[in-house]
Amino acid sequence: MGCGAARGQGRQLRTPARRAVLTQLLAGFPVCPAQAVEEMYKIASINLSPNTIGQIGMSCLVNPPKKGDVSYALWDKERAAELESLRRRAHMVGCCRAVLRCAASSAC
Repeated sequence: MGCGAARGQGRQLRTPARRAVLTQLLAGFPVCPAQAVEEMYKIASINLSPNTIGQIGMSCLVNPPKKGDVSYALWDKERAAELESLRRRAHMVGCCRAVLRCAASSAC
């Protein structure tokens, strides 16, 4: 951590975004104890952390069930259905593009 308190800039923290917010907060306090700065840093960091449900969802996304796990059969069935739905929609988009290309060229 750097300190610009002697120059009247307040405390500065590691990243530019956090530094800007906390520098504005602490501008009126030229002498600020290190513990107070750390507490403000924690408070500012809370807003940057993902929520618990988001962390659980990301964990499930990057660590899917493995063969032999209790939920593997259901996960595989849902995955196959989703991929089929995506394939079907991609095919429809491809067909629509071909029709539009054909209509635009008047060669149909």
